[in-house]
Amino acid sequence: MYELIIYFNFSAAHRLQYDNQNYIETLHGHNWQIEICLRYDDTSYWETKYNNPPSIYLPSYIKSLLNNLEETYLNKHPLLNDISPSSEHFAYRIYEYLKQSFTNIPLYLHYISVWEDEDSKASYQA
Repeated sequence: MYELIIYFNFSAAHRLQYDNQNYIETLHGHNWQIEICLRYDDTSYWETKYNNPPSIYLPSYIKSLLNNLEETYLNKHPLLNDISPSSEHFAYRIYEYLKQSFTNIPLYLHYISVWEDEDSKASYQA
């Protein structure tokens, strides 16, 4: 089995908000990094359909799906507008979003990690 890890970097602002604790964080921004781990059994599907191996095709495809995150206020972004945009919630929502985009493709979305800074990340794996 092959494993491909793709990184996507962008800048965006957010603030954590927890209604049950009456907590609202100050608006601030990060240089985010998303780590996407994909697994697949062979490259023939990709080479036949897209004339490229997954390591060439998938990074640009995933970046096209996530490009609308750049310089946004994540609390208002459709992926996160109904939940406090913590790294944990963000990892889960991106996992679900990408999983829907990969239906009928011989690919396994192994995990998503979201880095809010260079010292820590939150990951979601189904």
